[in-house]
Amino acid sequence: MNFKEVKDKFKDYLIIDNQSINLTQNPSYFRRQISEWKKKDWLIELRRGMYVINDLYFKEKISHLYIANKIYTPSYISLEYALYEYEIIPETVKVVTSITTRKTARFKNKFGQFNYTKIKNELFFGYNLINHQGQNIFYAIREKAILDFIYINLSSFKETEEDFHHYRFQNLESISWKKLEVYLKKFKSNKLKRVIKLLKEYHKKEKYRNL
Repeated sequence: MNFKEVKDKFKDYLIIDNQSINLTQNPSYFRRQISEWKKKDWLIELRRGMYVINDLYFKEKISHLYIANKIYTPSYISLEYALYEYEIIPETVKVVTSITTRKTARFKNKFGQFNYTKIKNELFFGYNLINHQGQNIFYAIREKAILDFIYINLSSFKETEEDFHHYRFQNLESISWKKLEVYLKKFKSNKLKRVIKLLKEYHKKEKYRNL
């Protein structure tokens, strides 16, 4: 199988992985060729055993958020990246941040930097399946993204309003506080409860300041 045949074979695949390689006529030959194709820059390695064909047709089709979901599973996009996209924090976030039940990990490839933070199995919830560039992505709802972020960084919160000034929380009127309270109960953390209570008070004060 030459590389033109590879492109034809995988024209409907966003990512080439071990499962798709096993569907080829000669998986062993394919795997032996991968090193050479990488050297020639014909294949982009996303992580070990996962590749994208280095061609404009393939690169334009695939979303970096889809890559984030696929290279480390199970995972969903949350934390800083989601908060920035929801306009809850103003600082530009270039690293795609995700929650996982596996060990904390980081990957870097030509599509960007992808960081994964471990959370307990019982806290792996609060995400939707959304469509991004025609691909299905697991993405935290805004209330869960806030809870994930504060919970993961709980040790850095001093339980004062300065915490929220430091992270520059904004647009908190977009939050469903009722939904956030329901999710909060599942964390079973007294400090998290106190911080969320302060966040609600901070939001009210900011609201009155802007009148």
